[in-house]
Amino acid sequence: MPATAFHLSVVPMSRSTGKSSVAKAAYITGGKLADERTGKLHDYTRRGGVEAVLHAQLKDAPEWSRDVAQAWNAVEAAETRKNSQTAKVIDGLAFPHGIDAEARQRMLTDFMREQFGRKGLLWTASIHAPDKDGDQRNYHAHVMWSERPLTAAGFAKTKDRDGTSFATREAALVAMRERWAALSAKQLERAGLPLEAARWKEAHRTLPEQEQLARARGDLEFAAELADREPTKHLGSATVALERKGIHTERGDAHEAILDRNDARRSVRQQVAALAREESRLATKDERATEYHERQAAATEQRRTAQAAKLGGLADVQTLRDLWHSADNAAAFLTASQAQGFTVARVTAQDARDSRADAEATAGRDPSRSAPVYSKAELVAYNAQGFGFRLDGATLDDAKATERMEQAAGMKLPTLNEARQADIDAQPDRQAEPAAQPKRNMASLARAAIGGLVEFLFGWLADRKPQQRGKPLAPSRNLATEAREASKRADKSLAGAQDIAANYGHRLLQLDPEIQDSLRRAREARQRDRDDDERERER
Repeated sequence: MPATAFHLSVVPMSRSTGKSSVAKAAYITGGKLADERTGKLHDYTRRGGVEAVLHAQLKDAPEWSRDVAQAWNAVEAAETRKNSQTAKVIDGLAFPHGIDAEARQRMLTDFMREQFGRKGLLWTASIHAPDKDGDQRNYHAHVMWSERPLTAAGFAKTKDRDGTSFATREAALVAMRERWAALSAKQLERAGLPLEAARWKEAHRTLPEQEQLARARGDLEFAAELADREPTKHLGSATVALERKGIHTERGDAHEAILDRNDARRSVRQQVAALAREESRLATKDERATEYHERQAAATEQRRTAQAAKLGGLADVQTLRDLWHSADNAAAFLTASQAQGFTVARVTAQDARDSRADAEATAGRDPSRSAPVYSKAELVAYNAQGFGFRLDGATLDDAKATERMEQAAGMKLPTLNEARQADIDAQPDRQAEPAAQPKRNMASLARAAIGGLVEFLFGWLADRKPQQRGKPLAPSRNLATEAREASKRADKSLAGAQDIAANYGHRLLQLDPEIQDSLRRAREARQRDRDDDERERER
């Protein structure tokens, strides 16, 4: 987040303290300048970290004023008193974090021209990058300007006292700070940082004033930071120079202690804010999860209701529902279902895999058809015809049926495959008996017809021929032959009916693979009946 670390303070450059404007110009520009008044060479070319150097280009000023070394040596020559103030300096003029190098140069140029260039005051400024081991947000400027206006005729005899006298310097300083804050806010707005722009616009004010304004515009997070921030102390160039050399000073140590305390407070605030954001995120996640589960439950209930309505017309399903709603518990229901002729089975993991394989095979043969796919631990009830019904909410018309059915987890029940096999084993008996009955009926009819024909013929012959006493009349050879042929025709008709049944069974086999074994066993049983009848006729 862009930092708001406003700083702007003005200090004089006085000979009485041993300071030289030429030396200061060499320092802030990172150059090598010779002081003509003292004969000293000031070389700061190795210091590095200078991002940009700006220098006044005054209108109607002499050409030499455009050179930094000549300009400040001229300033030194214009001041003749040994305690003269040759220049004013702003050290560590802070830039807002979040703007680029071009924006920094643009706002510093505008500031220097507005504050000093328009008055004809000679000025030099530079932008310094953060120290390698320091705060990487700390882009700042060093500024110096002369107090005597410069014209084509040279320096004025009187100084520009605006901001110098005791009466005006405070107001001038406030105006200067306001302008720097406004220029910073303008560049932040251009950079797309409106929140930081609003903060920097008021950054020249005291911390309590900034806090009040932040609360008024609803910037509560920044207001809390300001309320917890301890104001720092300006070190000054001398203290900074000593600290750079590794010499600890009381002011420097106090400043570092304040920075450490502010950093600790900032870290705590950030941790608290992070925890609050995480709590909010988790709360939102829980709400979304709850909403999702509620939607899923509603959709499940809707599907269950639709399935329940679809199954409602089946007699076996209604029987199961009546047993369910009348039973005290799941175990009693299962016991009652078995008593009503249902076979209840539990789906194992292997059963579930087999059902998926059967479903895939059925879909491969006929995409329009589907086979049931079961899940592990489901309960399925088979009726006497071998049709299975899931014992779930849809079949039993109870949304909590599956939950209640778990109460019967300990009951000994066959697996799904075991129940199917038992049903297949029982199918031949149920199917062969109805199939054999028509055969016996047809044979009986055939024999009755033959017997009636024989009686008719015997009776007709008895009327035509007198009976011989003691010798019963025997049927003719032709009649016996005809009787056998009639019997064969009856068997042929019976075989045709059986073939029709077999073809029908083949059709069923194609429609539902689950009755394959049942039909095979039924055919075998019918073949055994044919063989038994054939052996009986031969006897």
